[in-house]
Amino acid sequence: MKKQLRILTAILLIFVTTFGMSIEASAAGEVINTDVVRRADLPDLFASSGVDCFGVQAMAVSRSSKNCLYAIKIDGDNANAVLYYFPDISNWKRKAAFSIYDAGHANGMTVDTNYIYICASPKGEEGNEIIRISRKYIEDKAALIATEENITVATEILSKGLGDGNYKIMQPMVINPDESQRVSNPYVAYTGGFSTITRAESTGKFIIGKGISGVDRSQYNGFTRAEIINGEFVVSSDPDDIFLVKNSVVKSDASRQDIYYLQGYGLFIGRWYGGGDTTSPYYHKANNVILWADIDGTSNETYAGYRCYTPDKIKIYMDDYKVDGITVYEKFEVESMGITANGNLIATFNVVYTDAYYKKYISGQNKNIADRWDGDGVYRINRQDGKTFKLSDKV
Repeated sequence: MKKQLRILTAILLIFVTTFGMSIEASAAGEVINTDVVRRADLPDLFASSGVDCFGVQAMAVSRSSKNCLYAIKIDGDNANAVLYYFPDISNWKRKAAFSIYDAGHANGMTVDTNYIYICASPKGEEGNEIIRISRKYIEDKAALIATEENITVATEILSKGLGDGNYKIMQPMVINPDESQRVSNPYVAYTGGFSTITRAESTGKFIIGKGISGVDRSQYNGFTRAEIINGEFVVSSDPDDIFLVKNSVVKSDASRQDIYYLQGYGLFIGRWYGGGDTTSPYYHKANNVILWADIDGTSNETYAGYRCYTPDKIKIYMDDYKVDGITVYEKFEVESMGITANGNLIATFNVVYTDAYYKKYISGQNKNIADRWDGDGVYRINRQDGKTFKLSDKV
């Protein structure tokens, strides 16, 4: 009997490894197949210090008066970063770039009407500081320096010297649990860490990633809400503001990426299969899943006393994507997401081309891409069934 079980297990492993593109369907939630279209290059860029910032991280898209986009790239030591700004994404070629300090690994970013908020987390850790940058400052400077030419150095510098109105490092707070001290000391420092952030336009409140006591992070994505109160970034202590989304990807230790929420579209949670256990049959540096949850809908599920949602899965498997028989991507890592004013889902991807594809199709043909490791970009994600990512068009 044991021998039969071993044979059955081996057959199942071969099936999973060979037909991995359909394995996502084995977990709960609808599986949505997609195609991607490249919209903008995000070439490696030198900060004013002369350090190469080569790793694309978080992105934020504004849907208000200006359909603009911000994206950040970091160096290998999490010491220097470059902020890209696209004033109007109807023209992806026009952009400005700024050197930025203190951003750490910069895994999460969001915007409100006036400011950009960046999670300033060191690599491999979750920080608890937020960099707040004035959008007006960026817009005014970009009006002078935005260009359609290839930029090699980001000379405009964003740092503490600009003053709190333009650049401020915010320490997240919580309401003082000692009621007797609240009049004189209403807030105390939030000691929890987080590296993902998004903002609900409808309420003005933020959603941040959160580790929750008693909840296995490999099985559930935990979140809570926060808001700006009296100029402070205040993380909610209300248990009703905490919720969970099942981590229903087949590779449970897939890397946690940024999040995005928009009313009417739901919550998007990026997971990359190139992280975690490299011996897993699901490990692949060109495969991703975006968990997609209707957190405003009714959930009859709870776990550890918290509301829990089962997401659908937006599958972005690029491991076998070929052009004229040549595999295109060695690495295709989702980083951050957003919905444009036109209702399109877009995302930043950390891209490494295969040597064969780069030599045949890119080398000498795209001045923005200096080598096969320099392929980072913004991509539009399209459903293969032709539907949109509005919740009303979900099924």
